[in-house]
Amino acid sequence: MFDRQKGLYRSPEGAPGGTGDTPEPSAAAAAAGASGQPPAAGSGSGDGAAAFDWSKQGLDNDAMALVNDRQWKGIPDVLSSYRNLEKLSGVPPDRIIKLPGANDPVESWGAVYDRLGRPKAATDYKIPLPEGDSGEFAKVIAPIFHEAGLSQGQVQKIAEKHNAFIAEQTKAATERAKTAHAAEMTALQNEWGADYQKNNDVVDRAAESFGMTKDHILALKQAMGPSAAMKFLHNIGSRIPTEGQFVAGDKGGGSRFDAMTPQIAAAKIDSNMKDRTFIEKFNSKDPVVRGEARQEMERLNQIAYPGAVEGQGRG
Repeated sequence: MFDRQKGLYRSPEGAPGGTGDTPEPSAAAAAAGASGQPPAAGSGSGDGAAAFDWSKQGLDNDAMALVNDRQWKGIPDVLSSYRNLEKLSGVPPDRIIKLPGANDPVESWGAVYDRLGRPKAATDYKIPLPEGDSGEFAKVIAPIFHEAGLSQGQVQKIAEKHNAFIAEQTKAATERAKTAHAAEMTALQNEWGADYQKNNDVVDRAAESFGMTKDHILALKQAMGPSAAMKFLHNIGSRIPTEGQFVAGDKGGGSRFDAMTPQIAAAKIDSNMKDRTFIEKFNSKDPVVRGEARQEMERLNQIAYPGAVEGQGRG
């Protein structure tokens, strides 16, 4: 073998391989003659310096094949190659994502979505909610976002844009409703003319008789339209007798009673029973006041419940 200290090539038996007149084989030629194969890349330097020996680095066959293929002569070549790779890709290799191929299963995209920032579970999304939202829609949409592979940042942006759109649409719808309501009420005022306030009082009386709140009236206006709702309640209210329209001792009760339906009479009974003033009259110590109130209830019962025993409710 080659003796680096003496600079001699010795035969396997230890004898000198030649004299000073015989040219010495190079280290690369010696390695080739010993193995029968070309030396690995970097096994010789060509300048007389000791070559880096990759075979002593504990590399497996694949790694050695890569060394030979790249012709790396030593560690500096590897570092230079890595640096050039980062320059080419713009990021370190660990930040490079390998996309699944056309024949890969759909599930293989899961790892890609996770690398791109998808939360581990759909419940991990932080979804901004619009004002007044109960959060039910977010519970439904979160699994869809997760299945689509969206990151938290993407979901955040979608939710913000969606909420802004809904707020804008709600505001526009509210403005349209206000404009339509104002137009209808103006038309109704023109139609009723001087009787508008009187008719409006009739509407209020009808709503009170049926125990309607402001929310009930608003819902009715939204369902029917403000003008139609006002006319509807006015038609009912005009059939409900007002205080002073009941004639004491007149069992017929006047024309207001004649126009009453059982439903309107029943509503008036319910209204009287909730009216503290009427209850005071009904239980008044004054026989005239008490009699008028009880006659009213008797007539209302006769209309609301035909066939009831006459005289029911008298004191």
